[in-house]
Amino acid sequence: MSLLLAAAPLAGAGIVCAALSYGLRLKPAPRLQESPQDSTRAVLLPPPTAADIRTWERNLYDWAALRDPTLLVLPNERFGFSRERSARLEVPSAAVPDYEFALPPIEPPVLPALSLCGAIAPLRERLAGAVEPIRPAAVPVLAAEPLPRVTFWRYPDGRMAHGLPGFDAERHRNAWADGPLPRRPTGLSVRRGDRLARLRVVVTEACGNPELDALAVSLLRRYLATLVLPGGLAPAAAPEFLPGVGQEVELQVEWAAPPAEAAAG
Repeated sequence: MSLLLAAAPLAGAGIVCAALSYGLRLKPAPRLQESPQDSTRAVLLPPPTAADIRTWERNLYDWAALRDPTLLVLPNERFGFSRERSARLEVPSAAVPDYEFALPPIEPPVLPALSLCGAIAPLRERLAGAVEPIRPAAVPVLAAEPLPRVTFWRYPDGRMAHGLPGFDAERHRNAWADGPLPRRPTGLSVRRGDRLARLRVVVTEACGNPELDALAVSLLRRYLATLVLPGGLAPAAAPEFLPGVGQEVELQVEWAAPPAEAAAG
């Protein structure tokens, strides 16, 4: 009994559905064969900004933006398949027409003959009249004054020997007056032995006046004796003309006429 009571609503619902199906007899509408060229269909589209717009609906909006959908299928350069083709567009070219405009030549003007007034001056005269010659500045005439000759000590290579004493004027004057004139410098050699012996002064070349040679030897010996310390030792700061142990130094005396004796009073 309880099962019958539970299945009664289900059985009633089935009876109602069967009655409605039989009474209405709903059938699908037959599909008509329509040509797309002759039919017209109105389609309601949602706005293009709608969130649930479908792809084919968006494509319709793109076609409407082109205004002419046939541009996508017809061969044209801006739209459609012709824009994607790889064939090169051949542009017909025409030959360049011949240049037919002729330019008449201009006749050169006829210049009148010029008559010369006179003969042309030589080039040297024309340059002299147009250009001032450049002459060097006048060189002042220098009067050559003879250098005063004095007696001095030197080395054989011409260097001055500094530090040696000068000659006594009276003895120099007497030796110059008593003997012949010197023809060359007096050559002297200062020698030192290997065992710290005394210095020796030897004349290596005479000047031609024995008095002057002897004067030079005596003056050099006396001066060197004041430089050598007891026992033959040389000072710490020895001059260049003082030889070392076992060495030799060459000196020369360049002679010149002594000054005249001053008058008394």
